[in-house]
Amino acid sequence: MREIETKRLRLRPLAPEDRDALFVIYADPEVSRYLLAQPRSIEEFRQPFQKMVELSSTLGMWVVISKADNHMIGRCGFYPFSEERTPELAYLLSRAYWGAGFATEAARSCLEYAFSEQGWAEVVAMVRPENRASARVLAKVGMKRLRTIRVRGNTMELYRLRSPHADRASRE
Repeated sequence: MREIETKRLRLRPLAPEDRDALFVIYADPEVSRYLLAQPRSIEEFRQPFQKMVELSSTLGMWVVISKADNHMIGRCGFYPFSEERTPELAYLLSRAYWGAGFATEAARSCLEYAFSEQGWAEVVAMVRPENRASARVLAKVGMKRLRTIRVRGNTMELYRLRSPHADRASRE
């Protein structure tokens, strides 16, 4: 997995030493209120974090760092979604960095990686219906709402984006 740079962000593969700093972001109730997994302690965070580290070398999971202050501001990357293991885009940011377009910038760069380097045909994302800010991010990066689904007893909106490369290949 390689680093990704944008105008304002540096995304580097998630590493074991990022656990404590990332947990601080997860521990903020405003950040975690829309997440499916809401670890309340570093012990509860250990297993999901280990899975994220494993994904950093396969599907891709990055720490998001602000170039302006060199602080870790969140994470962005992919989880396997459903039995088909379609890549699911997932991101979260520290509340101090909300509303400035950082989530959109990180998500867009991860999607570019997904389609141009991984060669995936499509990516999905899930968002709770009440999380309007995240739904706006998904719309800004071109994702379209597919349907409402239930995941672990929670109502979620499922979004999808098809690769522009896949569309071009299907027309040829």
